[in-house]
Amino acid sequence: LQKLEQAIEDYNQAIKLDPQFVVAYNNRGNAYFQLQKLEQAIEDYNQAIKLDPQFVVAYNNRGNAYFQLQKLEQAIEDYNQAIKLDPKFAFPYNNRGLALLKQNQLAQAIEDCTQAIALKPNYPSAFFNRGLALVRLHKLSEAIEDLSQAITLKIDCPEDGFFNRGVAFLKLGKLDQAIADFCEASWLAPKSGRGLLGLGRARVRARDRPQALEALTLARDLLSREIAHHPNNSLLRLWRGQALRELALLEPLSSWRSSRRALFTQALSELDQALSIDPSLVEARIERGYTRLASGNTDQARQDFAVACDAVPQRTFLSRSLLISLPTLSYLLIRSWESQRYPALFKS
Repeated sequence: LQKLEQAIEDYNQAIKLDPQFVVAYNNRGNAYFQLQKLEQAIEDYNQAIKLDPQFVVAYNNRGNAYFQLQKLEQAIEDYNQAIKLDPKFAFPYNNRGLALLKQNQLAQAIEDCTQAIALKPNYPSAFFNRGLALVRLHKLSEAIEDLSQAITLKIDCPEDGFFNRGVAFLKLGKLDQAIADFCEASWLAPKSGRGLLGLGRARVRARDRPQALEALTLARDLLSREIAHHPNNSLLRLWRGQALRELALLEPLSSWRSSRRALFTQALSELDQALSIDPSLVEARIERGYTRLASGNTDQARQDFAVACDAVPQRTFLSRSLLISLPTLSYLLIRSWESQRYPALFKS
């Protein structure tokens, strides 16, 4: 922080000596950006662009600031302008791809990330973002290839690569690989509950109830601490909701009216808050649908699945006609799925 504040003082002096110094405005904006003073960063990028309307980097940087402020349309406009000014500049393609991913425009996101990779073949962030889009499209083998490449190229936050590759392995049913990746993610970020959440879910699939309970309980507690520091982080809310739902399903059926129901209620509260923070977070809506189905609220569940299907029609592997038109059968399916996933809980 001290270095960034000193850099701002230096840029202040440079601008005082030369008020037309475009690069100083841009770089001071970068320092404000790193300090999360996003409005001040945008003011500096605005000034840089005013002084030099062809300064492509400032458009890309301002787009990043708008993205952080959840102003996706303005971010995309800036990335568009950066690409128009310099079609061979890889960064705005990747950044626009991430913004499109946030808007659930998955095919377009993949196109942009692919173009970024074509221009910059060793671009780990572009491989990572394309991998995320492929996971959401359920193109899991391709996603694993991209996420592996992002890890090999040393993405800035390797725990992100391991966690998301673990998710892809888990969806493919490759439990050993998933467990290894979730363990690595947890080791790299020991204060984060995300890796333990993935590990717990993989242990559930492996029918290892004691270790699943241990991992999910730790994940829930770590995520609670993270949320205390970042209450408006929708992903933390989503992950804690997932942990609570898994813990509810691990409870004996005899606990339905007590701890099991309480855990479902807590899970739904977290998922509600995740969607309140970010209504476009399709994963939270699908998870809420699953949680509502598991707790017997079929009418509300079908509403969630309908919205999810509309948001990303090419992604969902769920049958809209089944989940919306036949809620009773949907409930029977979820109970059948539960009995297969947690066989010990259904023994008389």
